[in-house]
Amino acid sequence: DAGEIMDSSPAVQEISNAPIRSAIDGQFNGWDGPTRFRLKNGEVWETSSTRRYSYSAVDPEVEITRNWMGIHRMRILETGRAINVRLVE
Repeated sequence: DAGEIMDSSPAVQEISNAPIRSAIDGQFNGWDGPTRFRLKNGEVWETSSTRRYSYSAVDPEVEITRNWMGIHRMRILETGRAINVRLVE
């Protein structure tokens, strides 16, 4: 099937694994259980962990990476703190 061939091509894999760099839109107060973040690029991500982290910032820059198992991890660039996330919008 053409869709499977396209999805498995090295070029498509490289693009889908490329880090996403953006900023959280507005006030950020950390995370506490399932927490949603709207990014300036329009995407909405939600934590997939019950961990807590308190930190206050406005429009902090983030980087979202995808590991070899397909798990996404969002890192707050100012602090280096990171948590697993999933794309919801």
